[in-house]
Amino acid sequence: MIIRINNLKAETIIGAYPAERKAKRKIAINLIIAYDATVAANSDKLEDALDYAAIEKIILASVAKQKFHLIEALASYVAHLVLAIERVRSVTVVIDKAKAIESADSVSVEYSVSK
Repeated sequence: MIIRINNLKAETIIGAYPAERKAKRKIAINLIIAYDATVAANSDKLEDALDYAAIEKIILASVAKQKFHLIEALASYVAHLVLAIERVRSVTVVIDKAKAIESADSVSVEYSVSK
């Protein structure tokens, strides 16, 4: 089964240039999480499903405490946070950094990892 979390708004220090490292900025995190949902699909019980609210809390709390120079490093960090969850088989993380360059709305990177 796939769970998608779209445009999770997180705040962190992100950027390679001194001006970018002065204050936290909002970034959007998109996740595609594959996990074995056989038990949850058959039981229809919340405790058998992947707790995406807990995933949200883990990501937001962890990312807020970190500092990153590159969105690539942030994507890898988030992917490995999610992959550490027992039921997760694989995750794709897309980090969207708004106003990263002047002529575009945003720049994004995509990172995938599996067990």
